[in-house]
Amino acid sequence: MDLKKSLFNSRYFHENSKLFPRTHQEEYIKNYPILTERPKFKCIKEYDFFQSTNLLDEIDFYQTLRKRRTSRSFEVRSVIAYEKLKSILTNSYGITKENEKLRSVPSGGARFPIYIYIFIFNVSELEKGIYIYIPEENKLGLLYIGDFRDKISNCIARPYKNEVEKCSFITVSVSNFLHSCEKYGERGYRLALLDCGHISQNLYLTSTAEKISCRALAGFYDNKLNELLLLNEDFEEAILVHLFGIEQESLGSQFDMEENNYYYGENNK
Repeated sequence: MDLKKSLFNSRYFHENSKLFPRTHQEEYIKNYPILTERPKFKCIKEYDFFQSTNLLDEIDFYQTLRKRRTSRSFEVRSVIAYEKLKSILTNSYGITKENEKLRSVPSGGARFPIYIYIFIFNVSELEKGIYIYIPEENKLGLLYIGDFRDKISNCIARPYKNEVEKCSFITVSVSNFLHSCEKYGERGYRLALLDCGHISQNLYLTSTAEKISCRALAGFYDNKLNELLLLNEDFEEAILVHLFGIEQESLGSQFDMEENNYYYGENNK
C-alpha cells in the first residue's frame, strides 16, 4: 500500500487549513467574544454538581502524572461512586473561573466546542441512561433512560467490545465544529480536535487520581455513534470515546508475586 497516496485526504485537509502570511489576520480570525450562547438540552432530569470539598487538592500532581496508564482490562461491571464521576467530570472540563466562564482546559479562542455525553451503566445514585455534562450550569442532565450498553457496543470496533461489556460508564466527546470554525474558519477544525485531546488527558489524570481506570478509544463507527446520539452531522461529530471502570488485577498481583516469578509455560513465554 502506498501510504502517501492513502493519506491524500487528510493531507488535503491539512493544506486547506493552513495559515499564510498573505492572509490578513483580521479577516481570518474574527473578533468573537467567549461563546456564551450554547445549545439547550431537553433533559428528563438534572443533577446539580454542587461544590464540595475537593479531595484531589491533597493528591500530588506529579505522582498522578507518573501513575497515568491506559487500562487493558476492567473488572466486570464494578459500581463506581457518584462522587467519583462528579469529580472526574468537573475537574476535567468544569468551569474554574466563574465570572469569565474559563475551564480546566485550554480552548482555541475560548470557544469550547466539545460536549461530553455519558453512558451510565454502573454508577451509584444514577439510573442507567445517556447523560450530558453541562459545565456552564455545573449539572449532569439525563437525556434518555435505559441500558444502552448493547447499542453503544454495536458502534465500537470488534477488538474493544469486550471492555465495553465490562466497563462501568463511557464518555463520548462530541465536537460542535461551528463553535470553532465561525471564528477561525477551516483552521477551527484543527483547534476543535486539539480541544478534545486536552480533555482526554484531563480525563485520564483525574480518573487516575480517583483510582478509576480509563481507556481512550478511537476505534468506533462514526456514523453509527452519531446516529445513536442523534447528532446533527452537518456540524456535530463524535471524536473520541473513553471507557471507565476498575482495573482488573492480574493473578500475580493478587498474590503479591513479582513478574519474574510468573510461570507462563513453555508455549507462552
